[in-house]
Amino acid sequence: MPIFSIVITSFNRIHALKRAIKSCLDQSFKSFEIIVVDDCSSDGTKSFLQNLDSNKIKFYFHKKNKGVVSSRHTGSKLCRGSWIINLDSDHTLHPNVLESLNSKIMVIDNDIGL
Repeated sequence: MPIFSIVITSFNRIHALKRAIKSCLDQSFKSFEIIVVDDCSSDGTKSFLQNLDSNKIKFYFHKKNKGVVSSRHTGSKLCRGSWIINLDSDHTLHPNVLESLNSKIMVIDNDIGL
């Protein structure tokens, strides 16, 4: 089971989405999954996602546009990780952010005796 689940919501932002996904795949810490929820895009997002070749990426397609809050909710229901990170499709992650977060989580877990 991955430690982190990164939920990316997108609606007609294929170019930004490509950068967001790449920033996730480029992480130095590798215990994560990416869940992309497409909110009924009409810009080729579905085809792009279906052609990705990575076992780290899962995707879900809304049949009608529901908005970002509903998309995040859909994504969170699909998560298997212990920690959820919501990433907007026009944002990127620094390559070491998951590694940094994991080291902080380990300190918290040790402090409370987990």
